[in-house]
Amino acid sequence: MHPIFYSARHLIAVSGLWLALTFIITYFLYLVLDVDLSEALILFWPLLFAYFFFCIANYFICLRLPIRQTNFLRLLTTQIAGMLSTIFLWLVIGATYVYLLNESIHDDWFPLFRNSIVLLSIVGAILYCFWILAHYVYLMAEQHDRMERSELQRKLLISQTELQAIKASVHPHFLFNSLNTLANLALVDPKKVHEICLQIAEFLRYSVSYGRKKSATIGDELIHIKNYLDVEKERFGARLETHYDIDENLLSEPVLPLLLFPLIENSIKHGIDNSLEGGLLTVSIKKDEENVVIRIENPHDEANRKHFGESFGLQSVRKRLNAHYGEAGRLNISRESDTFIVDLIIPLMKHN
Repeated sequence: MHPIFYSARHLIAVSGLWLALTFIITYFLYLVLDVDLSEALILFWPLLFAYFFFCIANYFICLRLPIRQTNFLRLLTTQIAGMLSTIFLWLVIGATYVYLLNESIHDDWFPLFRNSIVLLSIVGAILYCFWILAHYVYLMAEQHDRMERSELQRKLLISQTELQAIKASVHPHFLFNSLNTLANLALVDPKKVHEICLQIAEFLRYSVSYGRKKSATIGDELIHIKNYLDVEKERFGARLETHYDIDENLLSEPVLPLLLFPLIENSIKHGIDNSLEGGLLTVSIKKDEENVVIRIENPHDEANRKHFGESFGLQSVRKRLNAHYGEAGRLNISRESDTFIVDLIIPLMKHN
């Protein structure tokens, strides 16, 4: 079915424009052929308006012969053949219409029709070419929209895949370390085991429930990483210290769920764990003009460095940022002396 029939509003709009165009062409024929305006309206206007339904059939030719994928000679010959066939059929219908006029109005309309055949054919060819252009413009725009939708779906799929990969790769590693910690802690402080179990349960609850959601808040994400770090503190002991510098006005700011955890996990795995003395892990969340800047700093031991390049967690965050925020979302990595710095920059979704 032709696209203009998908919506009554579109059909009415296009029909209205075509109605106005046919009146203009009818007036042009009235001037050129030097006939009465009433005769021109009776003979030419219905024929020209009916030509609308002949021309829209060209859509299916354009659909079968994409302009960028069809040999030019084949495209040209097919469209010319379609145009000639359409004009011929239209004139045959026109002759039938003239016969009916003779029968109903009892006047000889054939001389006027014969004298206007050449001019009608030229007008018909011009209008047919207009529809060819309109159809190809529409199809190219539709193809562009399909490509954009496909790209958005692809980015969404990447985002979801990366999110699932993070959950699948981190949780077993985290649980393995946590169970070892709990086993050792149970021998010396059974009451502390209960508290750690609750934190692990809350950490897993958030990971599962928010992994299905499209959005969380900075406050939610902060609680999630604090639960993780509190558990890790039991494993690292004095080797892990944490410091938070948070703008509380930003706690309700929406962000992608599980966006901060890969950055914190990266700091533990490739920073604290790689350093013999451990060190201070700092989380700073501030507003910078129209952006939220989340900075994570951890010690960086060059002498004992095992990791080169970006980790899987950092790569996944970068991909998710690009898929959701485009160029507005950035992940900057820098090193200052013995400190590794990650800056996560996302646009403010609302003004606080």
